[in-house]
Amino acid sequence: MTCERRFYVCLTNPMTREMLHIRTTAKPGLAGAWSPRLVVLFAFALASCGGANGNRQSPHTPRAAAHRSPVRSATHRWTARVPAASAVPMTRLPRAAFVRCRESRLLRPICPRRVPVSLDSAKYDLVAGCANAVHVKIASGRCTLPVWSYEVFARLPGETAGTQARAWDGRGWFAVSYAPLNPPPYHVHVDIQAAAGSEPPSIAGPSFARAYAAHRVTDVLLDPNRARPASFGWVRWYGEYGELVLAPTNPNGGGEEAGHLIFYFTAGGVNYDVSLHAWASKVRISGRGVNRVVRAPQSGPALPHVIATLKAIVGSALRG
Repeated sequence: MTCERRFYVCLTNPMTREMLHIRTTAKPGLAGAWSPRLVVLFAFALASCGGANGNRQSPHTPRAAAHRSPVRSATHRWTARVPAASAVPMTRLPRAAFVRCRESRLLRPICPRRVPVSLDSAKYDLVAGCANAVHVKIASGRCTLPVWSYEVFARLPGETAGTQARAWDGRGWFAVSYAPLNPPPYHVHVDIQAAAGSEPPSIAGPSFARAYAAHRVTDVLLDPNRARPASFGWVRWYGEYGELVLAPTNPNGGGEEAGHLIFYFTAGGVNYDVSLHAWASKVRISGRGVNRVVRAPQSGPALPHVIATLKAIVGSALRG
């Protein structure tokens, strides 16, 4: 079973921690099909919410929000130095997914209209829920921490059970860990969250703990050995001034947004994040008689293109 066969969102409240599991469709290229449905609510201990089970079926089982993100002062706002790059090919978000996003008043300003092209955009997994109140609908005014996530996942050519994936970081190959680094159109995952009030979104826990030094944009940061979030600094996109942060690609620091590039900003008293799962410039599949390299749509380092693609997603929401 591949890393992202299922989707989980960890929801917390003062009394309990529960996990909401929604599976909407089959993954492209995998046998079987499911119709949209709400499967079940499970109660879990904090450890299981952190994904300690060795038989993990998702690379994004989020950790509980044990720590709040520190609020940055203006003195820490380094300007991001982003290499010039182009976005991957984009397409219109399926209407049903867009309508579901806009049910939330808080999410409405950041609902994307365009997403990266995938192998089959009609077969997607969609998660939408209220993290601050398990039984409150996303459209309710009582939902002050809404989340929405769109994902399309397909196996890479030659990838089967028993094969191994290694990704290229510009200097050498490294073993892919918790978060897959498959490029579009094989994997597309867009996640957005909003938080009303003074505190930024934090349901994914440590992945929202912002770094305190700006990093150079380099694919070396995709290596799962990196334990802390990496900030690229601050950018102004379509009138909104926010921070670019790359979450770790390992289970200890990434949570639901492991391997995601995140754009944080605040507008009208609401804290937002829009994120896109990053990818490597090339991934090698080996084992069981297979030795194949799958390359990203553009040549050169991957992260500059990931940043350009996230900017295009943000623009599709903010420009209307």
